[in-house]
Amino acid sequence: MIEIAICLAIVAFAMVAIMGVLPMGLQVQKTNREETIITLDGAYFLEAIRGGSYRIDDLTNYVDWIRLTNYSGTGPPTVVGLTNPMTGWQLMGLLSTPKYRLATNGLWQTNFVRAKVRALSGSAIEKTGALKDFGFSYLLDAEVIPFKWSALRNLPPLGTNQTPAQYSQRLQATNLANATYEVRLTLRWPVRPNGTPGLERQVFRTLVTGRLYQDTNWWSALPTLNGGSWFPYFFQPSVYGH
Repeated sequence: MIEIAICLAIVAFAMVAIMGVLPMGLQVQKTNREETIITLDGAYFLEAIRGGSYRIDDLTNYVDWIRLTNYSGTGPPTVVGLTNPMTGWQLMGLLSTPKYRLATNGLWQTNFVRAKVRALSGSAIEKTGALKDFGFSYLLDAEVIPFKWSALRNLPPLGTNQTPAQYSQRLQATNLANATYEVRLTLRWPVRPNGTPGLERQVFRTLVTGRLYQDTNWWSALPTLNGGSWFPYFFQPSVYGH
């Protein structure tokens, strides 16, 4: 009987220790899973924006909403919200909106783009039926910022006294400054019930050289912004310069 009591005591002690570390192990597993999803999804969106992708229509299955907030310094911000985008290229066009844009009234506008995205990666079970509402989701902030080369400021302006080499260097630096953009994606999670992001975040950054153009086809106009139609933007990496 003594031996049985000792064995039960050892088993009980071991079970207490296992139950004590179990929550920590589950939390580590959950954190690793979320970081893996964020790494895969962030790289996917970064490449899609950099490549000027049009045909990613399945994005509508993962993006719950996307919002463009516009500040012009002359009043409250204007917000364009899409809760049910028609196609994936509308989403990509909004995500590629430049951070700063010169409006028709001569004022500079500052644009902030945010989307709520359900994980593209991860378990397939969470992407079907009612379970998709319980899947992992995050907030995606997209910024497309014109990149200014420091060499451009150090070069003398174009003039008649420059040598052909200096003239060519100045033109090359100008072209680089006008055709290079920094794309910065900030993914924040978890998403709280009120729609605000949690404390976790990861930033993805890259440089894109090419042309950022606005698709002004009549069928591609998004909801009105400041009294006019808002058209999506797309990169053309194969077109160098403006």
